[in-house]
Amino acid sequence: MKKHFIYITIILLLWAALPLSSQTTGTTVRSSVDSSTAYVGQPVRYSIKISGAKKTERPELENFKGFRIQESGESSSVRAYSQNGRTTKVVISEYSWLLYPEHTGNLLIPALSLTIDGKSVRTAEGTLNVIEPAPLEGYHLFLESEGADVFPGLPVRISLKWLFSSQVSQPNFTLPFLEQDNLDVKSLPAPSGQNNDIYQFTIGDEIVFATQSAQMYEGKQYASLTIEWDAYPRETGTIELDPVILSFKRGVGQDGWGNVDYENAVIPSNRLSLQVMPLPEDLKNAPAGLLISKDKLDVQIELDQQRAYPGDPLTLKMKLTNLSQPDMTDFKGFQNFPELQEQFRIDGASLITYEEEDSLIIKQTVRVIDAETVSFPALSFLYYNQATGKTEVSRSEALDLEIVPIEPGSGMVINSRLGRNKTSVGEQESSIKLSLLHNESLKHLREPFFRSVPLVLFFIVPPLLYLLIVVILYLRSGNSTKFFLSLFQREDSYTQLKGKIRGLKSDYSLEKIRDFSEYLIQWIQTEYQLDHTSGLSGLYKTLISRGMAEKSADKLILLFEKMDEYCWSGVDELDVDSTAEFFELLSDLKPDDFYCKSGRKTS
Repeated sequence: MKKHFIYITIILLLWAALPLSSQTTGTTVRSSVDSSTAYVGQPVRYSIKISGAKKTERPELENFKGFRIQESGESSSVRAYSQNGRTTKVVISEYSWLLYPEHTGNLLIPALSLTIDGKSVRTAEGTLNVIEPAPLEGYHLFLESEGADVFPGLPVRISLKWLFSSQVSQPNFTLPFLEQDNLDVKSLPAPSGQNNDIYQFTIGDEIVFATQSAQMYEGKQYASLTIEWDAYPRETGTIELDPVILSFKRGVGQDGWGNVDYENAVIPSNRLSLQVMPLPEDLKNAPAGLLISKDKLDVQIELDQQRAYPGDPLTLKMKLTNLSQPDMTDFKGFQNFPELQEQFRIDGASLITYEEEDSLIIKQTVRVIDAETVSFPALSFLYYNQATGKTEVSRSEALDLEIVPIEPGSGMVINSRLGRNKTSVGEQESSIKLSLLHNESLKHLREPFFRSVPLVLFFIVPPLLYLLIVVILYLRSGNSTKFFLSLFQREDSYTQLKGKIRGLKSDYSLEKIRDFSEYLIQWIQTEYQLDHTSGLSGLYKTLISRGMAEKSADKLILLFEKMDEYCWSGVDELDVDSTAEFFELLSDLKPDDFYCKSGRKTS
């Protein structure tokens, strides 16, 4: 009986261990979301973690109604378990998505049926409580557009302005209009203004720039941040832009140590409608392109000289005043004007446009091809008048012009291909073109070749001497890695970085921290040839993949996080105690950290 009791006990123990073994090394699947509450348009991360004998493919999300879905990331790892002398390997695959709720309410996150290692498993289902963000006193978000009239294919400036009345940090914008099918949106380069602070951060995969200033609103003083885009409507009709959602941390007081306490906050912008008008038929083929004016368009044209030889380059300057948006006007060039095609040749590549106060300045090089030309003709400009709602014409004035004929034997060699009709046999039809090739005497052009030998030596000898010096230095160095590192790594760039770090250590003002943050971002992008990064995590992965040591990348990311915290603090100056951790990181930062482990600069 005692013997049977021992056998039964062993069997029960083995049976009890089976669930534990299955749970540890068997096939499992788990789904989760990072929040049970969300706002309309603000993403929630949905993850699925799968354990099996081999790596699984990314599951398809089906029946997720009320969500816009975007793939976010994936990872896999292998774990080994030992039991009863046997080792079992388990592959853990994790996939994530961003779920963008499209309306309020309790949205169902359905269960998914998956087949893993030949077994059918299901994820758990759940609900996500989606609510509308509400206005918050002391914080405002405005979505606006510039210009009264919008046309298909032509840019309209969209701006997002954020007003805040306390210290803020870690802003996160959800911009639905970036994903609209009827609108193409382009980010703008960094503003050139010198009186405002410029901030750079990433929204999605795009780097955007925000201008900070102070503003009065409803009798209260606010700090403001403004971001701008150019949007190109694809079709006529009404385009609705859903509200932008902004989540951030706001300062709500200080703890016992004098540090700012933050709490999460979310605010919406207004909804914006764009009325896209059909392009007037008579403007579709206008020589100058589409010109939109607030009222009557004023056109002024001048030439840099009124007396010239045939073929001489003349600079034509035009000033357009009263345009609705001078910086967004796309002038096509003078080569499209029929009044100029008979007597002038237009250099299309020489077109230059820039703003001057409230006007658009256009410059382009023109050449006279008809020796009998006596004036630069008046030009007609079709434009849309916003005040009258009609297409109108503005004309420039004709300019007097004296063309000096070229006398035979004047010492100038002229390349002349005249005639618009077919000439003698063997010649081809061509347009009239005149250009000055050389104004030296023909005798000089026929001088023996040995006269030009010194010029040839001037271009050949210096490179040979430089190559000889490089070879000598290489042979003397005895260390090829160190030699080529110092020769090709643009040491001046690292010298400048060292100077920036020393300057910041001696002056820890908020303005210096902001300047250093912008400089370091630009330095990293230039030295590691980065177009853009997907936040700090994307930057960290990119730097590691391109050869930066993990320890150096860790220090760099921590420094960026601290600088971002101070730049968004909303205060005018910092005290020494609050920046102690930042300067401890800074003191430990060395430019040599940015070299690759192999001792060779990344490319």
